[in-house]
Amino acid sequence: MSGRSLGQLRGLLVEGAMITFAVILGFLVTDWGEDRRERLRSAEALERVRAELRMNLAELERALPYWESMGARFDSVLAVEADVSVWELEVPDDWRGLSPPSVRSASWEVARSTRALGQLPFGTVDQAAIAYESLDDLDQVLDEAIASLLQGRLERLSEWRRTFSLLEDVGGGALILTRRSIEGPNDGEETPGG
Repeated sequence: MSGRSLGQLRGLLVEGAMITFAVILGFLVTDWGEDRRERLRSAEALERVRAELRMNLAELERALPYWESMGARFDSVLAVEADVSVWELEVPDDWRGLSPPSVRSASWEVARSTRALGQLPFGTVDQAAIAYESLDDLDQVLDEAIASLLQGRLERLSEWRRTFSLLEDVGGGALILTRRSIEGPNDGEETPGG
C-alpha cells in the first residue's frame, strides 16, 4: 500500500469512528432527554394524584362525622324504642340521607394508563393503590346502600343503623389509608430494580 492510500484509509477510519461516536452520543442524549421527560411526567402525575387524594380526604372528613352522628342517633332511638319503621320517625333537621362523598380517581387512572407510575418509588405507588382500593370499597358500599333504599329494603331503623355502621367502618378505613398515602412515609424507597 502506498502512503497516500494508507493516509486515506486512516482518514476514513477516523471519520467512521467519529460518525459512530456521534450516532452513539445522539442516542445517549435522546435517551437522557426521554428519561428526564418521563421523570418530570411522573412527578407531575404524583402531584395530581396527591391533590386528588387530598380532595377525597376532605370529602371523607366531611361525610364521616355525619355518618357517626346519625349512627349515634339511631342507637339512642333503638335503645329507647323497638325497631320501628323509619317512616314513623321524625326527620332530624340535619338529615342528609346517605350523604355520599364525591370521591374522584381520574388522576390515578391517567397515571395508571401511562408509564408515569414506573418512575415513582414503589412504596408511594403501593400506598396510593391501597387508598384508591379502599375508596372503591366505599363506593361499592354506597352503591349497595342506595340500591337497597331504592328497592325499599331500608325500612327498619336497625337496617339504617347497619348501613351507617358499614359506612363508618369502610369510610373510616378509607380515610386512614388516604391520609397515609398523602403523607407518603415511604417516599424514600427505591423503585424495584433501581
